[in-house]
Amino acid sequence: EMMMAIETRDLVVKKMVYLFLCNYATANPELAQMCTNTLQKDCGNDDPMVRGLALRALCSLRLPQMVEYISEPLRKSLNDS
Repeated sequence: EMMMAIETRDLVVKKMVYLFLCNYATANPELAQMCTNTLQKDCGNDDPMVRGLALRALCSLRLPQMVEYISEPLRKSLNDS
């Protein structure tokens, strides 16, 4: 159900889903790993608010296997203007 909710365009719902993912990633790492593609895609969104939220959520997933997914969006965001 959360996989479907993360695809929404509503910013408030997106914030809530990102918060849910960050809080429950350690309890359910499979769910967090399945959402990484969408989070990476949202890091390239046109809206700077969505980009920031997605990057924060991606960096807040405290799972060892997430490091390889964080480096490229983080590098791109450093050049964001």
